[in-house]
Amino acid sequence: TISDIEKMPALVSYSLDKRIKPRHAFLQTKGVEVGYDITVGTMLVPNDKNFAEQTAKSDHDEWMSFKEDYIQKNKN
Repeated sequence: TISDIEKMPALVSYSLDKRIKPRHAFLQTKGVEVGYDITVGTMLVPNDKNFAEQTAKSDHDEWMSFKEDYIQKNKN
């Protein structure tokens, strides 16, 4: 949302196709709703290891495999 960007302008620097969409899709598979369960910043700021383990409560290898598959399937 606009308020998320106002609070944390760095959010617009993240890649839509390589960071935002894959992380959002992965969290959906885990039943986590961005904006309800966690903030956008919580989804985007952590590195891949911390995102997987702390934010998604998952395994780093599972996340990396999902991310690679997601990016490959959604190339333009």
